[in-house]
Amino acid sequence: METEITVHEGADEAGVRPFLDAQWETLDPEPWTGAHCVIRAERGGELIGVATCSMDAGVAHLSELMVAAGERGGGLGARLLAAFEAWAARHGAHKLTLHTRHHGPAQPFYERHGWHVAHVLENHYLRKEYATMVKEPNEAHLTGDAK
Repeated sequence: METEITVHEGADEAGVRPFLDAQWETLDPEPWTGAHCVIRAERGGELIGVATCSMDAGVAHLSELMVAAGERGGGLGARLLAAFEAWAARHGAHKLTLHTRHHGPAQPFYERHGWHVAHVLENHYLRKEYATMVKEPNEAHLTGDAK
């Protein structure tokens, strides 16, 4: 008699990652490495900017880049972006990606720093159009000092 199969959902991922890693290895034996990073900008102990990022299998993704409203336009975003690009390079990324509102205020900022729109995601976050932007390492011209 076969044991009944149950399917359920839950937040507890104990044992799931080792299972997934082993199964992925049977499909693609090349190592699928990952990393995460939070880059902080502070002035006098006060947080004024953040970039959050991750990397999987050589693709570094900028999840968020946010500068405090009173600090925008002074180059801090460029410094955080440069710090992300430097982090990605140190971790051997072969491609950089991000999502931003298509034709939104951040898209020209990224374009000035060498990023380009790879494709548009229609009806995406909050049912708006988002652009997936990319930058290849051979395009990477760090935009400043990542202090």
